[in-house]
Amino acid sequence: MSRRGLNILVLDDDTDVMEGLTMLLESWGHVVVSASSPVEMLLKADRLGRAPDLVIADYRLQNGTTGAQVIS
Repeated sequence: MSRRGLNILVLDDDTDVMEGLTMLLESWGHVVVSASSPVEMLLKADRLGRAPDLVIADYRLQNGTTGAQVIS
């Protein structure tokens, strides 16, 4: 089963990490929507046109929120 072409959401409040991960995933042929906050992620998620195949979220986000909380 090929893993190329997945729709992936990336959530990280560290811009360098978010951009680096996005570039890497895109270079592997995936469609990536990245965001630096949960609100931004929800607004941008519609760009995928369907549910994401994968969500990659930093565990420690601003304001004491965790990536696990955002995903659930």
